[in-house]
Formats: sequence, C-alpha cells, structure tokens
Amino acid sequence: MIAAEAQYNLGKLDSAAYFMNIVRTRAAKPGQTAAMQVTSSQITLDFILDERAREFAGEQLRWFDLKRTGKLISRIQALNPDAAPNIQAYHTIRPIPQSQLDAVTNRTEFTQNTGYQ
Repeated sequence: MIAAEAQYNLGKLDSAAYFMNIVRTRAAKPGQTAAMQVTSSQITLDFILDERAREFAGEQLRWFDLKRTGKLISRIQALNPDAAPNIQAYHTIRPIPQSQLDAVTNRTEFTQNTGYQ
C-alpha cells in the first residue's frame, strides 16, 4: 500500500493501481478477484487512504496516515460528524505527556505543544 501511495505521489497512476491490485487480489473472496481490481483512473489519495483504513483497521495507524498526508482536518470535517465540531489545526500534532515535560531540566525551552494545556 505504501508503494501504491509512493507511485501516486510520483504521478505514476498505472503503477499505483498495480500495487493496489496486489493487495486487493489477496483480500478478494474466491471468485471475486476481478470485481476487486481498480484502474489508474480510480486512484486518488482519498482512495488510497480509504483502502488503508480498511486494510489496517484496528492497527492504530489512521491518525498518522491522515496527518502525514495533510488530510487529517479535512477528512474529519467531511466524514466524522461527531468530531468535526471539535477538530482544530493544532490537532495535527499530539500533546507531550506531562511526565516528559516534568522530566526535562530546561522547562522554558521544552514546553507543551501549542493548543494543549
């Protein structure tokens, strides 16, 4: 899947579809492989992110994928009505655990990330 994303980012949609189809072929129910195949015209970053969400469900990679691709805010606003009213730009970074902040000796240099108290 990361190879498909890399090829997409390089503008090589045929190669991106090729790598995506490898994953989709493995995941297809017997006799449904052809129905699972995608073409280069179907490949978008959103398609890849949706496929990653299905493939890696429960593996706690979603926030990292959305942050890495710059889609965190827009996808939450578009697809998660429960979280949409609360999502803020500072959510693209995580808060620093208080135990880590307490452990540093130069607290004026290492402070909590903006937006978190």
